[in-house]
Amino acid sequence: MKGIMRNKTCNEEHIDEIVNRIDRLERLVLQIRGVRSVLAEEQINSCKLTFISPCYNEKENLQNLYTRILNSCEESGLDDFEIIWIENGSFDGSIESMMQLAEKDSRLRIIQLSRNYGYQGAITCGLAHARGEFVAILDGDLQDPPELIVKMLSIAENDGFDVVYGVRKKRKENIFKRFAYAAFYRLWKFTAEIEIPLDAGDYCVMRRQVVNAMNSMPERQRFTRGLRAWVGFKQTGFQYERDARAGGESKFGLSGMINLALDGLVAYSVAPLRMATIIGISVSGLAFALILIQGVGRLIAYALGSTFVGVLPPGISQTNLLMASLFGVQMLVVGVLGEYIGRIYVEVKDRPIFLIKDKIN
Repeated sequence: MKGIMRNKTCNEEHIDEIVNRIDRLERLVLQIRGVRSVLAEEQINSCKLTFISPCYNEKENLQNLYTRILNSCEESGLDDFEIIWIENGSFDGSIESMMQLAEKDSRLRIIQLSRNYGYQGAITCGLAHARGEFVAILDGDLQDPPELIVKMLSIAENDGFDVVYGVRKKRKENIFKRFAYAAFYRLWKFTAEIEIPLDAGDYCVMRRQVVNAMNSMPERQRFTRGLRAWVGFKQTGFQYERDARAGGESKFGLSGMINLALDGLVAYSVAPLRMATIIGISVSGLAFALILIQGVGRLIAYALGSTFVGVLPPGISQTNLLMASLFGVQMLVVGVLGEYIGRIYVEVKDRPIFLIKDKIN
């Protein structure tokens, strides 16, 4: 009887697991259909080039951004283009300024998100709605010159590149940001399992094939420059000097820089896990070495009948040193594991990357 009940319980658990898997597959199919329908709708009226700019409290820069894009296209003879601005939960009246410009020019498309979904979420939204044969990403604060997009497009067309990304040879920012970004890119390149170009941000021009490949990737923790490097294709860098903000204040503070760095380091490599193991072994080895030196010194001093001064400060015993070292290593390992587990948690919830409140044009 007990065996029958046990088999019945196992069968029920197996059935529940199958049902859960079917539910997950159904949700995935619906998401894929939704993405395909959006892409099909957007590509009905395709154009040569799409400009994508995430905008968060950029009211001071919108008119200048719009004018500079138009002027650069007119000077190069490019008239088959569109501009997509993703209004990312601004509270400075940006949406009103956008609507005024969009009323006069149908090439300017506005996508208003339901709240702030972060810079990467806004870029993802823009890529999903872009119609262009080529797609350009540039910041709304005018740090990335709109005038260079046409030159990058020319390189992609004439030289057969699928991606032309901007490489910052000089940044007009404070020394802390310059140092932080330089350190991050070199650490990311060292740990990543893919080829990472140094000092290259999201500023780029991509062919439709590359954009479609990035749109097909399902992860919720988006890191555009990492995805762009991961998909491969023929890529090249374009050096430029990054300008200071044209107006307003930066919304990308220290916490944003840290989160961006963690996304880049954790999403494309298991190196942090390996580094935690190596650090743990190294610290433990150092602690045991000091304890061994301390013990051997005491034995020698005892044999010689002298007083052993030791290598540790007064009041710190071998046990204290060992406990502190092991505790520090444990916290480091737990922190690294937490970063990976946290990202798994976000992916498993399977929530949308963004929600749209309204569309204009």
